[in-house]
Amino acid sequence: LFGAIGGRLGVVRLYQLCIGATSLSVVLWLGSGGRTAMLVLFALSFGVVYGGFIALAPAVTAAVYGTQGLGAVLGALYTSAGFGGIGLYLAGEQIESSGSYTAPIVGVMVTSLVAAALLLPLHRRQPSAG
Repeated sequence: LFGAIGGRLGVVRLYQLCIGATSLSVVLWLGSGGRTAMLVLFALSFGVVYGGFIALAPAVTAAVYGTQGLGAVLGALYTSAGFGGIGLYLAGEQIESSGSYTAPIVGVMVTSLVAAALLLPLHRRQPSAG
C-alpha cells in the first residue's frame, strides 16, 4: 500500500503525511470516551500511520541523504529513537500521578504536530552534477 502511494506521491511527502496524521488519529483516542468503536478506529488509524512512517524511514533517509553510508545514518536514526523512549516513562508517571490519560494524549498530539511542522522543509536530495 505505502509503496504504491509513495511511488505516486513521493516517499518524503508520504512520510510527512504519516507524521502529521498521527496527531489526527490521536484525536480519535482523546474523543473516544471509552467507546469501543472509536477506540478500534483509533487503533486502526494509528497503526496505519505509525507503521507507515516506521516503514518509510529507511527510504526517506536514502532519498534525503543518499545511499553512501546509509547503514551508519540509519543506525544513528534508530539509536536516537531509542532515547525518545523516555517519553513513555514520563507519560506513565503522568498517568499514575493524575489518574488521567488526557495530558499524555495531548502531549502526543503536540509533539506529532511539531514533528510534522519541522519536516515541512524536508525534500528529496538532488543528484550532484559531479
